[in-house]
Amino acid sequence: MRYSRDTLDRWIRRYRAGGFVELVPSPRTCVPRTDTAVLEMAAALKRENPARTAAQVGRILRTATGGPRNRPCCGCSTAWS
Repeated sequence: MRYSRDTLDRWIRRYRAGGFVELVPSPRTCVPRTDTAVLEMAAALKRENPARTAAQVGRILRTATGGPRNRPCCGCSTAWS
């Protein structure tokens, strides 16, 4: 592995300031992007009919919630239909 001088200096400063504990990465916090009610509705739709595909559940959810149309699903260029 190669690390830049800036990275090494930053690690040294952190180690000197607080020891090894300071070098451990902090846990990432992720804020859910989908409302809990929508996730619960999706789970209920799947329990109601386990044969439903994710695409079918998505279409039902968009119809029921007036959800976004042609929005990228995950930041990529692929849009929902």
